[in-house]
Amino acid sequence: MSSPHFHLPNVTSFYSQSTINNQKWPNFEIQSRVSNLDTKVQLIDITIQKEIEKTNSRKRPREAEKHNSDEDASVLLSADSMFQNSVVCFHHTSTDARITLSRRIEKEYIREPGYVLCVESLDNPKKFCEIDVPTYIHQNQLQSVINGAKRVLNLSHNFESSEASIISLRKLLSDPSNPLYKDYLVGYKILNNGIILQPRVLNQWHPGACGYHSLINASHLLHALLSQNENFDNISALTTEEIFWENLVKFVMKLQSHSSENETWKTSRIGSCTLDFIHMRWLIDCDQNLSKHVIACESIQEVEDHLEKFDVSSSPIIFLLGVETHWISIGVARINGRYVIIPMDSFNKNFFSINSIEETNEIACELVEKIRSSFIERIRKTQPCLSMAPDLVISKIFDEGIPEYWKGQQKNRLWWQHRPAVVRKNLLVQELESSRRYLDLILKKLKLSDNDDNNNN
Repeated sequence: MSSPHFHLPNVTSFYSQSTINNQKWPNFEIQSRVSNLDTKVQLIDITIQKEIEKTNSRKRPREAEKHNSDEDASVLLSADSMFQNSVVCFHHTSTDARITLSRRIEKEYIREPGYVLCVESLDNPKKFCEIDVPTYIHQNQLQSVINGAKRVLNLSHNFESSEASIISLRKLLSDPSNPLYKDYLVGYKILNNGIILQPRVLNQWHPGACGYHSLINASHLLHALLSQNENFDNISALTTEEIFWENLVKFVMKLQSHSSENETWKTSRIGSCTLDFIHMRWLIDCDQNLSKHVIACESIQEVEDHLEKFDVSSSPIIFLLGVETHWISIGVARINGRYVIIPMDSFNKNFFSINSIEETNEIACELVEKIRSSFIERIRKTQPCLSMAPDLVISKIFDEGIPEYWKGQQKNRLWWQHRPAVVRKNLLVQELESSRRYLDLILKKLKLSDNDDNNNN
């Protein structure tokens, strides 16, 4: 929620934050006359004082009240709750489980404001985690995060798919050209002795969660591949946001619990929702099913070695692949006598249809331009001084990036949080080319070839 603005003629604009009655108040744009350039700016205090009085008259959410019913997530993003240091958005009395949203205390690896969602159960100390949430989160997204956390705390009913929402993997494979399945697929390619089929997955909106998306997508796909009956190979969970956040909260709880007991990793890094390679491998090893079929790799050579040792014809394998600054998944299995290659990407990019570097550059340029509008919206929400800037101004920032410095020296543009558009494009080109090389290796090892007459991308 952006701060209100006050406009007075012939004034100098700046931002001020006040602390009143131990409550932190959001930044207000105060515009004032400068009476003397050599002295401090004299503020017109009536605007902020009126806003404070108006806010004090509003009804605050009652944090001390314990109840069993749900509170809508829209309360958390209302004007009232943003003035709170902490808001209890769910509290269950019988188990003393609660979910709270708090202002984030700045950490060294974070470069923009945000919030922390804390999930805890006093009855079970291991059911505790803190997750960083960006300020530009939408109400429906926050509600999905909360609902997923409630499922982990056993405070809501399990998700049950209706018949209309059941998406059978085997039915998709048997007839991918069926118009009924169009919304469930990014694309497919028929091979002479197999098929590449990319199912549509949940779109990633949390900036650092691609590793969790990759791991959770692999978990859902593995369940479908191991199900021999098409009535149980439902992959609708791939696009269900509450189920994604339920799994993410479970994984974060495991990592943070292990870290606190063994002092293995920084819990603050885990709470950022960035899944590092070492965390990913540890989570896979902790799950008996995943450890047999899911492999995290960071190089072409690793994938090649595993394909040499693993018998794909008798058991499915899913690779979690690091491609530059992103994670993707590629499942390989043999179903009904033919090989099935199933790539998954949390941004639903179609990389398997690329045939040349020229196509890669063209697709990268298109993807960068798609990011521009969301970047403008995000900057307006996270940078108060630009909340009323014209689109052209923020668009120029998108093109040039926002420089960052370390000990007086400008960092390499690759490590800026908001990189220039050309760096974004180059990273996407490298990511798409890396993804394509992984896929080409798998096709080569399985001796699969294209059948260009039966493709839909």
